[in-house]
Amino acid sequence: MFAFAARKSLMNRWIVIAAIALLLFLVARITFKTMNEVDDEMESYVRNLHYNFNARVDSIEIVNPKRQNGFLVCDLRKGKLNDYGR
Repeated sequence: MFAFAARKSLMNRWIVIAAIALLLFLVARITFKTMNEVDDEMESYVRNLHYNFNARVDSIEIVNPKRQNGFLVCDLRKGKLNDYGR
C-alpha cells in the first residue's frame, strides 16, 4: 500500500514539473515570436520609405534621457538625403 502511494506521489510531481516546463516553453515562444514580429515590422517600415542613401552614425545626442529622445548625427556616404529613390 505504501509503495503505491509513493508511486502516485512521484507521478504527481512529474506531472507538475511537466506542466510548469510546458508553461515556461509557451511563454518563451510567445515572447520571442512577438519580438520577431516587431523587428519584421520595423524592417518593413524602413524598407518602404524608399530612401536612397548611405550614412555612418557619428554620434548620438540625447535630449531627454527619461523619454529617450535625441538625435543621430550622421556622415552622408552615398546618395542624396532628399532623393527617395522613386
